[in-house]
Amino acid sequence: MMYLWVSKAMGGGILLTGEVLRRKWNAFADLVGIPEDERLKLSNGWLGHFKDRNGLRQMKRHGEAASANTETVENERKRIQELIGKYGYQLRDIFNMDETGLFYGYVPVDSCFLNLELILSCRMAPDRGLSDRKQSGVKSKKVRLTYALTSNADGSEKLAPFVIGKAARPRAFNKKTGAQLGFYY
Repeated sequence: MMYLWVSKAMGGGILLTGEVLRRKWNAFADLVGIPEDERLKLSNGWLGHFKDRNGLRQMKRHGEAASANTETVENERKRIQELIGKYGYQLRDIFNMDETGLFYGYVPVDSCFLNLELILSCRMAPDRGLSDRKQSGVKSKKVRLTYALTSNADGSEKLAPFVIGKAARPRAFNKKTGAQLGFYY
C-alpha cells in the first residue's frame, strides 16, 4: 500500500518527507487494524531501508523551475558566452543580479503534513523532500520583501541592496526612507 501511495503522491507533485511517510504508514496501520503495541517503531533505520527499497533520496526543489524552459535557458547561456568572447569583456565588466526573499506571515511548514488537503492548502510549500526523480519547484503564495543583490564577476564592485515591497512607505521603516536605512526601496 505504501509503495502505491508514494507513487501516486509523487505523480501529483506532493513533496514527501520522512515525517509524512511515518504518518502515512501509521494511517494505513490504523486502516488495517494493527494494534499500537504491535506496530513497527518507524526508526531512522526503517526510513532509510524504505527509501532504499523504493529508490527515494533527499532532493531539493529548485526555485520555480517549472516556469523556465530549460532549452531556452541553455541557448541564452551559449549566446551570452559568445558575446563575452566576441567583445572581450573583462570579469569586472560582467554583473550579476539575483533576488532573494524575506517571507513573513505564513503558515509554518510542519503544520502542513497532517493530511493531503492541508499539504495542498499551505501557503509556503517546503523545498526539500523524498523522491525517486528530480521534481520541479512550485509557485507558492508569497507575502514577502524581495531583495535584489548585485555584484560584478570578480567581486570588486558590489551595489547597494535593492528592496522591493508592496507598500510605498512601509510602517516598519518608522517614517524613514530606504536610503536613510541603507538600501534602495
